[in-house]
Amino acid sequence: MTSPRHATFFVYVWPEPLSSAAGVRTRELMRALLEDGWKVTAVSPSGTSQYSEELNALGITTLSCDPNQSGDTEKALFALDPSLLIFDRFVMEEQFGWRARSLWPKAFQLVDTQDLHSLRRARERLVKTGARWEQVLAPSEDDMGEDLLRELASLHRVDAALVVSSFERDFLTQRLGFPDERLLCLPFPTDAESQIPSFTERSGFCFLGNFRHPPNLDSVRWLLSELWPVVRRQLPEAELHLYGAYPPAEISLHKGQNGIFAHGPVANHRAALGKHKALLAPLRFGAGIKGKVLEAWGAGTPVVGSVLTFEGMGHEGLVTTDALEFAHACAALDGSESIWTGQSEAGLEAVRTLYNRATLAKSFLTFLERGMRGLESSRSQNLLGRILRHQQSNSTKYFSRWIEAKNAGQPDA
Repeated sequence: MTSPRHATFFVYVWPEPLSSAAGVRTRELMRALLEDGWKVTAVSPSGTSQYSEELNALGITTLSCDPNQSGDTEKALFALDPSLLIFDRFVMEEQFGWRARSLWPKAFQLVDTQDLHSLRRARERLVKTGARWEQVLAPSEDDMGEDLLRELASLHRVDAALVVSSFERDFLTQRLGFPDERLLCLPFPTDAESQIPSFTERSGFCFLGNFRHPPNLDSVRWLLSELWPVVRRQLPEAELHLYGAYPPAEISLHKGQNGIFAHGPVANHRAALGKHKALLAPLRFGAGIKGKVLEAWGAGTPVVGSVLTFEGMGHEGLVTTDALEFAHACAALDGSESIWTGQSEAGLEAVRTLYNRATLAKSFLTFLERGMRGLESSRSQNLLGRILRHQQSNSTKYFSRWIEAKNAGQPDA
């Protein structure tokens, strides 16, 4: 009997599907491989937790490894024999890539970007310095700085990469010249609910997001300080319900004043979203596609946001550019069943056609099969990747060795 193919994921933290879209994304990739008959192992610097135990319950082996402890790490990894390596963001390739390549040189290497970190961080810096909206939407290479160089170097070192939005695919291939054949645009998959609460069964508005994620915290601060007061002037009885993991004290204190209620994390996002007329997601910076928007569309809940909220998603909700326009959109969804129904049905259609789980899983597996089949030829043509892998072996590796020596208290460290 043939042994199952083995995939090893290197994850920044154990996936938390109830608190982050990134957690959902990683679980979905693991699930696609498991259903295709792969054996799956997850490696992380994080210690054992309920989230690693949840992976174990799915049949996934988990290993906690410090990338800067050679002996323990290599001993733990040595027993593995993967043919596929997946790094869940470029920083994990930086930490573990050189060691993984030395252990398993023939394994196919893939970075799942989740979002382009260099793009998101540049936009955050630009917003904080008061840059024009046009510059935030399209930052220059100088705006992106060292983050861009690190992220691009990582993507060139591996055999292939995943991006989640058409915008980021075009950004990499058309603007930065990344090889199209080594890149797959693979959005987060999701499903539409079979039962959608009607317009009359819903009330008020909601916000959903992990508050540790900087774009979400900035968004809710902007919403509460500038946008919601204008909404309340048009809809004096309107309520805003805040859902999400890791809320800071400034969020948790809302218990009804000005119609704002903080609920903290919720186990069932769809049930919470289905109670309300619309999800309010006024993002000022960010990248990738937005899990909260997919969750809302899947629940038949319209979304009010900015251009960035819907960037690269193939469909737009109600796009607003200022507080007054934002308030008008909220009032329209609250007061017009026909407008609300049109937005609800459009979001559901996007989920069914653009984010179908079975279709995306097949696309992912087909991309892997093609890449693994042509691995030798692809690597021989990737001279830049070979140069960068050589460079990393002589920099990241020895930096890691230096950290290890320093932690061990050696006098020359």
